[in-house]
Formats: sequence, structure tokens, C-alpha cells
Amino acid sequence: MKIFFINCCILLFFNSYLCAYECNEYKRGYSTDYIRVLYKKTQQGDARYWKRNIKSSQVKKGDIAIFKNENYVGIVKSIIKDMNDRKKFVIVSSWNRGNKWVDYLCRVTNKFGKTNNRRVKIKDVDGGFWRP
Repeated sequence: MKIFFINCCILLFFNSYLCAYECNEYKRGYSTDYIRVLYKKTQQGDARYWKRNIKSSQVKKGDIAIFKNENYVGIVKSIIKDMNDRKKFVIVSSWNRGNKWVDYLCRVTNKFGKTNNRRVKIKDVDGGFWRP
């Protein structure tokens, strides 16, 4: 029974669903939860399904960076420009952006529910930006 259940969860996970029975023990701590807590609203579903509503050239502090390939979102805390005043990097703040998996199937890292920042090239924000 346990083997079937685990296989079921793996199958569901790779079809872009989380296995509710295994992952419901993790309450609030994902990157989407971080947005919900601070902004009191989000888009529906996993971060990879969030839609942009502004161009990268329009990004400003407080916007949401969407990383589709990583299934992750974060709040733009600041913008770094080059010598020609072009936006090049964003400092993104989020939860669950760790360097070690605690539970791979449930996508929980060692930074689950913990705020951290990272510098990202604007061109690497593959899902674009959302202004709530």
C-alpha cells in the first residue's frame, strides 16, 4: 500500500500536481505564500502558471518576479541599473529559495518559510513581472 501511494504521488507530481496527502503537512512557506502574506492576494495555482502584466522595462520595486522554470515567485526589493541607466538586475526577496531539498516531492527547501534575497539578471526572469 505504501509503495503504491508513493508511486501515485510521484506520478501526480510529474503531472504538475502536488500529492495532497504527502504535502499538506507543510502549511505556509512556499514562495507564493510569501506573496499572499505580504500582499493579501496572489494569482491562482503554482508560480509557473502565474501571468505577467507588465513589461520587464516597466519593473519597479514591489512588483513580483515570476520564474516559470523554477516554479517560484519573489518580490522585487530593488533594481540595479547599468551606467547607461538601463535596468539590468533585480534584488528578489522570497520564501523557500534554499540550496538544499528537505522534501523534493513537495518542493520544500531549507529556506521554507524563511525570507532570503538574491540578485537576478532581469533577462533571467523567464516568466516576466506581475504588478498586483
